[in-house]
Amino acid sequence: MLQRYNLLQHVPDATYDGGNYTLDTLLTPIDDAALLSPVTVHPTCFSDHYTVACQLHQPRNVSTAVKYQFRDLRRVDTAALQRDVYRSPLYDFNRATSTDEYVQLFNSEMRRILDVHAPLKTRTRRAGRNDCRWRSVEARDVKRRLERRYRRSLAANDKANFQAARAAARKAIAITKRFADVAGDHAATWRVTRDVLHRGKRLYFSDTDCRSLVDDFSQFFSDTEFHRRRHT
Repeated sequence: MLQRYNLLQHVPDATYDGGNYTLDTLLTPIDDAALLSPVTVHPTCFSDHYTVACQLHQPRNVSTAVKYQFRDLRRVDTAALQRDVYRSPLYDFNRATSTDEYVQLFNSEMRRILDVHAPLKTRTRRAGRNDCRWRSVEARDVKRRLERRYRRSLAANDKANFQAARAAARKAIAITKRFADVAGDHAATWRVTRDVLHRGKRLYFSDTDCRSLVDDFSQFFSDTEFHRRRHT
């Protein structure tokens, strides 16, 4: 089975105290055999299963910190905000004021008033693995709409639709990233295209599938021969 799927078992010794059995496995593709350090097996005093120890030679992805600013508009006192807008120079009309000057005044006054009622706050967060720049605005809006619908109704159908949209978005993002990583390399782009289209992959059938396939072929030829003799 391991040879069939090009896998390598790294556990060299038995891992069960009740007999010479290797119940625990560490499998890697043969091409990635260097991913694991030499594996060691250690007995324990509290279990009949041994401890399997190894070291993964895989660099750890350290997330980067991102600073962002926001205004907490949900906590704004709208009545006080309206009073300050009415008392601002925005309502001191002057016919000599040009349109451009009034736009500048509007921007500066609204920024000043917002700084009073909803000052800018700075926070730091870790950049996650899911990068939203790969997702279109339309796809993001559809996912959010389905999520809000599910949060309101808690219906099984709405949950299934939301999960399907989320899975489809993740799959599309993963494919887009793969093409972005090989941009400019025609050979690598062709390999990714074949892999995305599932070209060139061998199909493996179990013994049960093979037996069923043979029975279907035998039945097909038997029925064909029966009908041929019947009409001759």
